[in-house]
Amino acid sequence: MTTNGEAKLGRGDTPFEKAALGFRNYWYPLCRSKDVRVRPSSIRIMGEQVAVMRRNGKAYAVLDECPHRGVPLSLGRYYFPGSNTVSCRFHGFTFDVTNGACVAALADGPESPVVGKLRVRSFPLEERKGVVWIWMGRGAPVPIEEDVPNLLLRDSTIVKWRDRVIEGNWRYHAQADAGHFPTTHHDALALLPLDWHAHLPGYEPMLVHDPVEGGEWVIHTAKGQVKQDLYPGLGKWPPKRLWRRVQSKAGGAGPRIQGSGHQGIRMPGLLRVPHWPMDGSFHYEWYVAIDEDHYRYVQINAYFPSNPFTWLWTQLWHHLWADPMRNGRFNQQDAAMSKGATDFERKRGAHWPTPLFAPDRFALAFIDLANRTARGEAPQPADEGLPAVAGGADGGA
Repeated sequence: MTTNGEAKLGRGDTPFEKAALGFRNYWYPLCRSKDVRVRPSSIRIMGEQVAVMRRNGKAYAVLDECPHRGVPLSLGRYYFPGSNTVSCRFHGFTFDVTNGACVAALADGPESPVVGKLRVRSFPLEERKGVVWIWMGRGAPVPIEEDVPNLLLRDSTIVKWRDRVIEGNWRYHAQADAGHFPTTHHDALALLPLDWHAHLPGYEPMLVHDPVEGGEWVIHTAKGQVKQDLYPGLGKWPPKRLWRRVQSKAGGAGPRIQGSGHQGIRMPGLLRVPHWPMDGSFHYEWYVAIDEDHYRYVQINAYFPSNPFTWLWTQLWHHLWADPMRNGRFNQQDAAMSKGATDFERKRGAHWPTPLFAPDRFALAFIDLANRTARGEAPQPADEGLPAVAGGADGGA
């Protein structure tokens, strides 16, 4: 819904308003490849519990509930080594995880008539650069290259992963704008030596198609930077600090590789920041809905070392400083903002970015992009599970 150029975020009729659990028809980072093992683990994403496991070296994901009686398949057993199956702990309903089909019901014998009559939903997965990516939508997925940045997928790129659970709705974090840097992060230890702007005159986000990264990005643009300004009746802000001498490059020109030079966001809620967490690198972050009040904050750093020396320096810089201080303490400062905005929506019923406040135009531009371009959900197939049984449900254990 829009009123006088303002976007209402809540339960409404537009794609963005209805996306409290995310946009399903996109590839999302689910977990690290090294965390997927033969024994199933359970991950909640977009309001659903998913059981993730490895079979014959490949990762698979199915809905974490047996369609017979609802027991989590993540509690299941791998009774048939060498197969691509998982068996429910309750009655031994056994499913082929490649397609979700029931191939056995152990407690009913090899000739059980239930075989082939039910299935559990399976989810397409791709493993790239040490990350497991999942497609939560219905129907065939698009090629993963359409959703994952091309620079991230390069063979030579070093990829580093960090994730955590944040309280709040993912949409508020996705609206991060240039206006919050000098206020939210002004006391961040990770930025102690950096000379940040106070505000950006002529701030107006722009929609561009990036030939290197692919896709349409809403990027930050401004005519310049103001380091300190006079606020009538109040005084100057921010105060000058002798230790802030190093010019920040974040959001400016791209790394010393071709293309992709601006900080921006694209569908389904993927932010990129050049020269972060170090000069010449790229920072990507996804806000992956868990439920309406929590999301997984996934940060992936892409480094582009040119020789063994820069490779070693990158590894040291990342583990000793960039990851704990910049990915960790610095980016954690945004977490309280997401919770506060979500609580505000619950209390007031709406959240109002306004074009009168220039940085909000970034949020409005992303909302507009989502409403115009979000991939629709394919028609859902018939319910998965057992067919109707005359006389009621199974009453025994």
